[in-house]
Amino acid sequence: MGSESKSRWDGVKAAIRAVLSDSSITSGAHFGFGHWNAGHGLLNDDGTFGNSKHAAFGGKYCHHSNPNKGRPNCEYYGVWEAPAGSDETATEAHPKGQSSLCHPDACLMVGIGPEGHGEITKAIESGALL
Repeated sequence: MGSESKSRWDGVKAAIRAVLSDSSITSGAHFGFGHWNAGHGLLNDDGTFGNSKHAAFGGKYCHHSNPNKGRPNCEYYGVWEAPAGSDETATEAHPKGQSSLCHPDACLMVGIGPEGHGEITKAIESGALL
């Protein structure tokens, strides 16, 4: 009704900003940001990106993985890594840094912490969460 159209991502960013700018919410919780999609296609055995749910380590594979039947579990995030160039260990650096596996299917980009709401807002504004 007369308003400009927005992409879904623009709508998501506006909703995230609204939640994270409410001090009654952020004062009582720690925030972080990541995304997950079934599968972890970048880790195909042949080094290709498996963007099909039927690809090696695609969504279907991951949902039906079973180490007891020779189908290893899919690993979505790996371990926490300190920021590049940091002399800190991952544990010391947390919540700075990100997950070691960070690709189109899964990534933890902002660690959960007391300043997470501000870090998420900065990442949204910089385009780092795209």
